[in-house]
Amino acid sequence: MRPLFPPELMRDFDARATSEYGIPGLLLMENAAQRLLELIAAELGPVDQLSVGIFCGPGNNGGDGLALARLLYLRGADVEVWLLAPADVLRGDARTNFEICTKLEVPLYQPVTLDEIAFEEYDVVVDALFGTGAVRAPVGLYADVITTLNDLDIPVLAVDVPSGIDAGTGVATTPAVQATWTVTFETGKPGLYLPPGRQHAGDVRVSPISLPISIDAMVASQWFLPDDSDVVALFPPRARDSHKGNYGRLLIIAGSRGMSGAARLAASAALRTGVGLLMVAVPESVRPEVASQSELMTVGLPGDDTGRLDRCRMADARAVLEMGRLHCLGSGLGPG
Repeated sequence: MRPLFPPELMRDFDARATSEYGIPGLLLMENAAQRLLELIAAELGPVDQLSVGIFCGPGNNGGDGLALARLLYLRGADVEVWLLAPADVLRGDARTNFEICTKLEVPLYQPVTLDEIAFEEYDVVVDALFGTGAVRAPVGLYADVITTLNDLDIPVLAVDVPSGIDAGTGVATTPAVQATWTVTFETGKPGLYLPPGRQHAGDVRVSPISLPISIDAMVASQWFLPDDSDVVALFPPRARDSHKGNYGRLLIIAGSRGMSGAARLAASAALRTGVGLLMVAVPESVRPEVASQSELMTVGLPGDDTGRLDRCRMADARAVLEMGRLHCLGSGLGPG
């Protein structure tokens, strides 16, 4: 079970990393850039053969993008940085990485219009615009860039969270980046797993950057993402000498003419849970349709002229209720 943390807690962890543990923010940013570089190399091959466009905003998310640009540039990639914010608004670690890129003469541009950007030349584009701190819909050139990226068939790598997605809730602004991959740092964020954020995030990779998070904080988290092993643990092991009677008897009363599929779907779901003995009771007129799902045991109930259960004759079907210790009633029975 993996804990997920909303953006406000992640910002608190970032601040405490420096104030309590003495870990420089610049080191965390460097680690983040390294994780991004690793994904690009793993997914797209040698970086010195790639053309990469990195779109940076005014905050630390943009700083991650600038740090990545330096790493790519020093490894021979054809990299271009598009800084959509005025350079004089950059602060702290983002400013430091901007100045390093400038001294190294990393190609860095501040576009005024969309026409200045040749999107189609890139093998991959990096979204380092807003990150987890953004709460407003992108406007102006930011919105134009995001809309264009979504319209093109170019892989997009989102830094921490796709721009336009609320990292805490998954709510999407218009527009919001549609990423191919999202590398999110240290822990997952709820918004990457809740719709519609989940659909925008693409393939989510959780990557460590040496951010200290206490065991107490992990246990106290209100959001968790189950692993396969967590789901398997819900199903207890079965004894070798057991039989179907040891694993529950379920009676499903469902279906009507035109809605026999509801009964079949309910039965399929029940079988997947591992129920031992399953009986499906449906109006007699639709029983052949339900019975066509060969592993099901079925029983016909009195029906009316419309193919629904005949309420006036339900007393005749009381014995059917004894077939199950658990009962499921309702799927596809029809209105009323």
